[in-house]
Amino acid sequence: MPGRTLVLAVAALALTASVSADEALRRTPVVRAVEKAGPAVVNISTERIVVQTLRDPFVDPSFEEFFGRIQPQQRKVRTSSLGSGVLIDPEGYVLTNEHVIRKASQIHVTLADGTACEAALVASDRAADLALCKIAAPHPLPFVSLDACPALMIGESAIALGNPFGLENSVTVGVISAKDRALASEGRVAYADLVQTDASINPGNSGGPLLNLDAELIGINTAIYSQAEGIGFAIPASRVRRVLGEMMGSLKDRKGWTGLGLDRVRRGDAARIEVASVEADSPAAQAGIRPGDEVLEISGQPAPGFFGCLKLLASVHAGQSLALGLRRDGKAVAVSLPVAEPPHPTPEALLRARLGLGVQASTPEVAERLGLGDARGCLVTAVVPSGPAARAGLEPGDLLLRVGRRPVPEPSALAEALEAFSAGEEIPVQVVRDGRIYAASIVVVAPGGRERAK
Repeated sequence: MPGRTLVLAVAALALTASVSADEALRRTPVVRAVEKAGPAVVNISTERIVVQTLRDPFVDPSFEEFFGRIQPQQRKVRTSSLGSGVLIDPEGYVLTNEHVIRKASQIHVTLADGTACEAALVASDRAADLALCKIAAPHPLPFVSLDACPALMIGESAIALGNPFGLENSVTVGVISAKDRALASEGRVAYADLVQTDASINPGNSGGPLLNLDAELIGINTAIYSQAEGIGFAIPASRVRRVLGEMMGSLKDRKGWTGLGLDRVRRGDAARIEVASVEADSPAAQAGIRPGDEVLEISGQPAPGFFGCLKLLASVHAGQSLALGLRRDGKAVAVSLPVAEPPHPTPEALLRARLGLGVQASTPEVAERLGLGDARGCLVTAVVPSGPAARAGLEPGDLLLRVGRRPVPEPSALAEALEAFSAGEEIPVQVVRDGRIYAASIVVVAPGGRERAK
């Protein structure tokens, strides 16, 4: 019996070793990448309240001519949408597509382990189709770093991850088919510089990560091409970082301003955090910081990664100062960066930046010509081609009367009304053209937007 027991034990060990070897052979680079990044992929579901107007189909319109307008009934309808997202920071910051959370009254995030929580929208950019949300993190969460800067190669493997419909990770594999693709919508270029892949981006995978075999983020899944199979698109990681920097630098609740723009770039075989931009007359400019400077330390500590640096710059208060350790032309440079009050642009500059509009207060002559009596508004004098106002159909010569129900008799009133809206939101405006009043919606861009009226 002892001999038989020994034989059985040896056989069991051999079987275990065989299974382990088999698992090792099957644990391909794709499997390892999914195991590494999968816990950071989340499901996003949203709720949106839509007000529907109900009119009685049996009421003759001529009845209202004699007895006055009958107030139509309204009802609130709750709608929902589903998508994916990816944690980019252990403190609970989630990156997704803007169209996934657009107009949401509530945002629900379900982690890979099934934990459900509410999320708050931090910032969004509709033009870039990116949004940043935040969930409360009781402990450090798994995340996919934005610090890797892999050079994309046509033909290399690509892994599209998502968490659609709460069904845990959805994985599809393909290759990078092309770079710098443009995607048209309604006759215009809606997205540019996209990564094209034949990895299937299934419904509900929007907002999830596109990875390489090293589990490095190379894009955010955003669209499929409906006219052909096997063609999907992702926002490249390089543009994700640039847009994130703009969004974090233009948060409405920021307490300080440095004028410093950062990016994560690859130089040779190494990636590093560099100064991407320095605003004119900003604290960064006055401190002598230059584009191209490499950021090594902040306040005596090693630079905490790209997104960590963005969070730090967004959290500092006016009156503070940051000790920066930089490298310039191979030499170490120490800089003291003061933090100032966020600048308040003129109403005209704000409207140009956020709406792509040039305006001036209308005159009594203009109001009389339009048959508006004593009503006043903002006369459109310039519209940025392909800007927010142009996309809404506004033209020079239009007169803006209201934002929502608020009159805007002059540019300062229009700029003040604009403060209530974040980047990516639609603002309803009342427009007079050729003596008729129309309703339009303009999508607001971030205060740091690069569009300028001409």
